[in-house]
Order: sequence, then C-alpha cells, then structure tokens
Amino acid sequence: MGTPCPVCFIAASSGRCWRYWPLLDGVTRTLDQRHYAITTLGYDEDALWRDAGEVAMHREARGVLLLPSVDVTALDVARFQAAGIKAVMLHRISYLLGRGLPCVMMDAVAPMVEALWKLIELGHQRIVTVCYASSLSREYAKQAIAAIAKQSGLAFDQMVFHLPNSPSHGVDLPRLAEIFQHNPTAVVVPDEAVAAELFRLCYARRIAVPDDLSIVAQVDNTPRAHPVRLAAPDTPALWRRVATLASLTLAAMLEGGDAPDHDILLHAPIQWKDSVARPAATAALDAAAG
Repeated sequence: MGTPCPVCFIAASSGRCWRYWPLLDGVTRTLDQRHYAITTLGYDEDALWRDAGEVAMHREARGVLLLPSVDVTALDVARFQAAGIKAVMLHRISYLLGRGLPCVMMDAVAPMVEALWKLIELGHQRIVTVCYASSLSREYAKQAIAAIAKQSGLAFDQMVFHLPNSPSHGVDLPRLAEIFQHNPTAVVVPDEAVAAELFRLCYARRIAVPDDLSIVAQVDNTPRAHPVRLAAPDTPALWRRVATLASLTLAAMLEGGDAPDHDILLHAPIQWKDSVARPAATAALDAAAG
C-alpha cells in the first residue's frame, strides 16, 4: 500500500456551523482513508491563504475541498493553483467563475420555487419570501420570484422581503418583525435561523402556525429544533450528497481527470410537514362547501 494522498477540507472558522459536520461526514465516508490523509483546516476572515493555504502547501496537500466565504479572492485561488493544489469548491463565488475551479453545491433556489408554487396551489395569495440582502444566490432568487409573480398574477414587490446580513454582524433578525406589516398568510424563509426567529415572533403575537401563518424553509440544518415540524428539504442529507460528489470529483482530478467545466447543483424536494396548511379563509370556504 502506497503513502496516502494528502487532502485538506477547508472551511472558514466562522462557517463551522451546522452544515460543516454533514459535509465533513460526507468527505470522510467517500475518501477511503487508507488512500487519503484528510486534514481539516479553518481560516479567519480575509486570511484563507495565510491560515489554510500555507499549511496545506507545507503538508504537501495535493487537493483541497473548499467551503468558501465571500471574502475569498482570486489571488487566493491563484496561489492554490500556483502551488499545484487541485481544488473543488462547495459553494459558488460568482467572481471566481472561469478560473478553473469546479463547484459542487446545494441549490437553495429550487426549493424556494417549489415552495412558492405549492403555497399558491394551496390558495395563498399573500406570500412573502425572505431574502438575505447579501447572498450569493440573491439575483437568481429574485429572477425566479419575478417569473412566478408574472405567471401567478401576484405582485412581485409584495413577495420579497430583504433581510440585512453581513459576515461581521450576522443577520438583522429584529428587522424580521416588519414582515407582519405585509399581513402574510405564508412566509418562505432562507434557513433555520430565520425560521426560529419567525416562530418566536408568531408566539409573541399569538399567531398560530400553520392556522394563521404557514412557514417553509429553503434550508433547515436543525430539523428537530422547531416547535412545529418545519416544511423544508432534508438539508443534512443534501450536504452529505454535496460532499460525496465533490470528493469524487476531486479524486478523479487527482487521478488525472479533467475538472468539470460547469457548476454541479444538487437539490432535494421539500418534505411537507406540519408548518404548512391552506390559508384560514380558503379552509373555511372549503368547510362550508363540504
């Protein structure tokens, strides 16, 4: 048996959140550790190469799986490439496109589209989609919402609620309370953090979920943490799929294969649980008709 091939799994130190662990699980389950020596590395903001790149080079890593933050630069990428280190990203950074970095990532917009059409089918007309003001998929999401609004006859400007967020200050969760000014019957949220705050706000206002308000999440890394079972994709399983395919892609590249010339997007269908129902007015009409 030859010497194991050194490979690094790199994620921002601030990014070691819920998705980190299913990703790492997918990596370690896919790359046979008899053949690959896997090291996990973190880095602080604006310090990818200093904190992780130099360490990877010192350990003679031949490949890296990178969960990038928005502060990763083209120079960081160039340094990995100059060192002869193959890299696969686990998230898309738009300004790094075309630099020879394959990307395997979760498509969070696909479940948003599925959620909106399902809510419309159930009879919801006042649907609000919470979008992070700073998001790598923001424009993609807005285009999808605009198309749905046009086809369904709903007002686009009433369907979008921008929630400020930043790497340094996090998410402006207190502003989420303003969403009730729209008097929605359904809300689509980007992740479990916003869902948790929305549940809290509903409880404080005596708004019952799902009788008064339906809630769907595009991503839910904590499916057992909510007071009502939240409608969302099986996100931990999806992260493992992302890591598995990214690991297989890196392994093929290390064996001399070409890097994919396009992003690989994976998504999972929403699991419709207890946080969604028909709007109260529609349900009452159905009961009267029945």
